[in-house]
Amino acid sequence: MRRKKREKKIKEETYSLDYTMIVWLNEHLKVYRECADKCIDLEYHKYEYKGKERPFKWFVDRLIGITEILKVESIYFPPTERTGKLIDEMYDILKLVHFSLWW
Repeated sequence: MRRKKREKKIKEETYSLDYTMIVWLNEHLKVYRECADKCIDLEYHKYEYKGKERPFKWFVDRLIGITEILKVESIYFPPTERTGKLIDEMYDILKLVHFSLWW
């Protein structure tokens, strides 16, 4: 029974997987930020992005900010130039810090 409920929820989420993924990432990054900040120094690791060196914490906060905007703006179709740029930036940042998203 539990498995069927889970499958139904997953099927419902796949209706708009693009939006669901943004909401999921936003919620999980907020919890990650809260928990990881208590355990590790999020300022320690630095990454170069667009010609500037920034701490890992900046990237997490930027991803949260981007997903907050996309939660509101990405429900419209077709995507605007702004949402397209934000989605590109979101994935560029995720590619850069992917292997640091643990604590």
